[in-house]
Amino acid sequence: MLKPEDAFPLDTDVTIGAHIYRAVSKGRLYLLVRSDCLEQADWGALFFDRPYPFFNGSPVLSGRGGGFTCECSCGGRCFVRPFRRGGLWGKFVSKNYFTLSGRKDLRSLRPIAELELLEFLALKDIPVPTPIAAGVLFSRTGFVYRAALATTLIPDAKNLLLWAKDTNAQERDMDKLSASSEAAGHEAARLLRNGVFHRDLHPGNVLVSREEDRIFLIDFDGASKDVEQTKSDRKKFSIRLIARWNRSLRKHGLMDALGGCFEKGILNVD
Repeated sequence: MLKPEDAFPLDTDVTIGAHIYRAVSKGRLYLLVRSDCLEQADWGALFFDRPYPFFNGSPVLSGRGGGFTCECSCGGRCFVRPFRRGGLWGKFVSKNYFTLSGRKDLRSLRPIAELELLEFLALKDIPVPTPIAAGVLFSRTGFVYRAALATTLIPDAKNLLLWAKDTNAQERDMDKLSASSEAAGHEAARLLRNGVFHRDLHPGNVLVSREEDRIFLIDFDGASKDVEQTKSDRKKFSIRLIARWNRSLRKHGLMDALGGCFEKGILNVD
């Protein structure tokens, strides 16, 4: 079992951002769940015990590896994202992550860190999904783990990348696509002003609400917090963000349609 001093106190309500959470440890499983949602689902089973979809879940594309949606009475439908590696490592160990600190620094593990970051960004009025629960399942050694994160589902949201790749949408919704891309750049600049660098921000990690055409940034796995705040540092990170965004546009043949919109948004923040 984990000791209380290893992370958040076990079985005790703690405030993170605007919500109250409770940390629970069961053998090799560690959970951090909003207190009002703790009894609404078997979070360990939901995160790790079965392949998705289940619990009447529906698979969806949202961030690396996608995830699935399911009912959660404490917040309507929720989106569950099992963490998966990308790139070369992902071809060999897609579900497993390594930690040299074992269970001694739980707050640095990917789902816990992302949950805390989402709560921080929500307080700064950055448009991000609301977290519900994070889970970590350790191997027997304690140095390898699997991870998952649950957030509230943004109703009727469109993935910006899939929307932009729709040929009909390019003809019909070009003004909205351009505006959403520029808004993403604007919010990326606000992230930097709050000390956060989203290292994998591209159109596939932006959702657009159908009702309000409001954007939401997703998939903050591995995001850097407390980055330097000087003007030159922000410019350096802005260049990296623009390069990452444009690389995705080129990959999907969207540079001619949307090139420059994100850059305009990120550079036009006071």
